[in-house]
Order: sequence, then structure tokens, then C-alpha cells
Amino acid sequence: MAFWCSDICRAKSFEDHGSYCTDLKEIAALDSLWHTWDKSNAKPFMIPSLCSAKTYIPPSTFGSWSEYYQTCQIFNNVPPQTELGDRGAVNDGQLNLASARDISHASKAGSTVMTILRALEYTIPDLATRSALVIHIIGAAEDELSIVDLNEDLLHHCPNLTKLMIGYWGPGVHKNSIEDARLCGECEKNGRFLTMAYVQDFYHK
Repeated sequence: MAFWCSDICRAKSFEDHGSYCTDLKEIAALDSLWHTWDKSNAKPFMIPSLCSAKTYIPPSTFGSWSEYYQTCQIFNNVPPQTELGDRGAVNDGQLNLASARDISHASKAGSTVMTILRALEYTIPDLATRSALVIHIIGAAEDELSIVDLNEDLLHHCPNLTKLMIGYWGPGVHKNSIEDARLCGECEKNGRFLTMAYVQDFYHK
């Protein structure tokens, strides 16, 4: 439904509105679905990868979230009962609307992991061959702490990585502890480890 301040403005903008109406409806539908999910679930909607990539695939090579999920075969793990979406995925003709909506919602949580991976790719030239990494998340808060279940994706994206430690620092961190994550069967079989440290304090201290 659209409203204009006057008939004159309506007449001037009606043609433009027609070209944007479908996209605007999709955005409204997504906002409603996201709100429903967030209200009913303690954690953000996430689509974790199922297994390790055979070779390292630079995140900079992906043109869209739909391309990322399909290339990495992560889309196989999309819960079929959900309906959340992504306009780019709809337009490419490879995914139906419900599947595309899943991708769009999952990208909200996945963007943190992909941002970390892209930063590592930019700063560590030999990332593809690294066997161990220590990452510090400074000023961590609820956004970062709510998606720790996706940290294993960093191992899955880097096939040679066997030891990964991620430290969360900040007054918004809710505890002080060091925990070993429970990994998938493939990672355990290959002797991989993921350790997360939580420090409820300022980093400079």
C-alpha cells in the first residue's frame, strides 16, 4: 500500500513507484519475518556450513550471498520450514523465493564471519596454507557473541587450518572463560581444534 501527500505528487511518482513496488513489498515481508524470528528465538537465524571445503575459496570471488551459499554447498543445510529472502537470489533464477529468503536472513549472521575471513585474506597472504590462527575480537558484544556457533565455518573455509583460537574482549562480554568448541565429525576426525576465550574487560588492560 502506498500513500502520497497530494494527487499531484501521486501522478508524478506513480510510474516510478511501479518499478520499485515489488522490491518494497519484499523488504516489508522480510522485516516482518525477521522480527517474528528474533522474537521467538534466542539466537539469530544461521546457516552453518556442513563440511570443509576441499580447497580454499577466497571470499572476494563471490558476487552475492546466493553464489556464496551455493558454491560452498552450504545451502543444503537450509531449514526447509523457514521462509526468509534475498532479491538477488530470486533474480538469478536458481532458487525459489522461500529459499532465497532463507539466504537473505542468514546473511545477517554470516556477514560477521565473512568479514573476519575477508580481513584475514587481505592481511595474511598465506592464509590458504596456514595451520594455526589466533584472532582477537576487540569490543565484542551481543552481535558477535550470539553467532559463535558459526566460528567453525572459518575452519571449513580454510582446509589447512587445524588450530583456531578466537578471543572476545570487551565490557559487553558476559563471562570470563576459555572453552573448546564441539566440532563436526569431519573436523574431529582430522584433528582440528577451535578454542574460544571470553574476557569481560577492556582490551588494553
